[in-house]
Amino acid sequence: MIYNRYMLRGLLYNLSDNSPEEDGSFGETMVDSILKLKAFSEIEHYSFKDVYIEDYRGVHQIDHVFILPNGVFVIETKAIKGRIRGTESGYFWTVYYGKGNKVDFVNPLFQNKSHIEALTNTLGVMYDYQSLVVFTNNNKPKDCPPNVIGYNELKRYLLDYKSDKTLTSADMAYIKGVIEDINKDKKVLKQKHKEQIKNRKYK
Repeated sequence: MIYNRYMLRGLLYNLSDNSPEEDGSFGETMVDSILKLKAFSEIEHYSFKDVYIEDYRGVHQIDHVFILPNGVFVIETKAIKGRIRGTESGYFWTVYYGKGNKVDFVNPLFQNKSHIEALTNTLGVMYDYQSLVVFTNNNKPKDCPPNVIGYNELKRYLLDYKSDKTLTSADMAYIKGVIEDINKDKKVLKQKHKEQIKNRKYK
């Protein structure tokens, strides 16, 4: 059986004692703890968690936007438990759990592509946007691209990433200001996003 990205959360997290919201929040908190490490405090940076942004396609929820001189990192967090299989180009990935049970879900790289498109529509194409998928249980699929990583790889990936488009302090401050301005209406956008998910789920 195939489920879309909006139905996945409830299905997968029924495997644990926590609600989908609790497990999802825990995964995002784990990533946030890495982004707050001293190694980053010594570098100019800005960090945003749970960003809502709207474009012509609707409202997008981005787990983290982390701005460093070497890029704008758009981070999709996956706190999924189980054995995961998927390819870079495959639209669906699969998580295997228990005895012969499995659930298909949308490739998180495709999810993040839509998030980056939303940011690009708002901020412009001149910045180095980097898609990054983080599996907080360190259970990323085998043979996945370099930007699909485990939680234990996150710090080193961000620090070591090389970019041809270095952001200036002015660039970073501008991006920060736009994201802050967008999220002044976060409660409104969050509610619209919830309604959007509800409408898609029951169509």
